[in-house]
Amino acid sequence: MKKIFFLIMFGGLLSLFFLNKKVETEKILTIAIVQGASHPALDAANLSFQKTLKELAGEKKLNFLFYNAEGSPTQAYAIAQQIQANKQIDLFYGIDSSTAQALSQVEKNRPIVFIGVEDPKERGFLKEFT
Repeated sequence: MKKIFFLIMFGGLLSLFFLNKKVETEKILTIAIVQGASHPALDAANLSFQKTLKELAGEKKLNFLFYNAEGSPTQAYAIAQQIQANKQIDLFYGIDSSTAQALSQVEKNRPIVFIGVEDPKERGFLKEFT
């Protein structure tokens, strides 16, 4: 049941992002992907995300920036701080709890999508939208 909820939430977030974003066809959307560690399941989440976004984007050009914290929450936070300063990034994607937490601590305005987080509401990652 939780998986279905997160898939629906993920799809909704992506739809809102692409439908609400007024983008000229020549604008390149930049997505920062922060992965907590090298692992086959996390690698698959990264590749699936990129493939899905490319399909949804159609003619829009996408630029993916990839970062790997190599299993270190401290490194995840340092990466989050570094990329938060890059105002060219339109969307952040955190792959595991440490990267989602680090991104949510430093980025307050741009959208953050995440996967591999147990109970994101309890961790304070979900924001109320009105």
